[in-house]
Amino acid sequence: TWHKADTYFADASTVWSEAFAQLCEITPIPLGDGTITTEDLKNLDKSAGIDRDAVRKNISEDGKELVGKWGFKDSKPSIVMYEDGKYEGYGNDAYPSKDNAFIGKWEWDDKRKLIVFSNEKLFKDGKETEMNRPIMTMEVLNLGDGQLFMRDIETLGDFRYESKED
Repeated sequence: TWHKADTYFADASTVWSEAFAQLCEITPIPLGDGTITTEDLKNLDKSAGIDRDAVRKNISEDGKELVGKWGFKDSKPSIVMYEDGKYEGYGNDAYPSKDNAFIGKWEWDDKRKLIVFSNEKLFKDGKETEMNRPIMTMEVLNLGDGQLFMRDIETLGDFRYESKED
């Protein structure tokens, strides 16, 4: 019975989360013992550059807004996400050389607001090498005005990228 209900629970959770997010836009909701509200948490997030409302509003269900070249400020692209779901990740201004790159696929998980990178090949100094992290999952914390802010959910590393479109 539980297994049969899993899909319904997941769908209900998604609907509830979206409804709660929309309600929080209208009015602050007291949390816990009521000493803080959802607005207080949003203000704390904002001070760290996090805007979950922007993620919800600026990224469609298929994640097409994530397609493009993204990199650190004043640097070459670090990741390139293609419309067909392929991606390339580059180290230390290596773009466009694939001598030091991850090659794989990306997928947008709209329900959890995550990008899942599946690494298929890793090149180091021009040679294919053993894959140390076949899957990298990034929580998207903000997207807007040509900026993409992600956090690796395994290492908790932050990545603040800007659009590097030609």
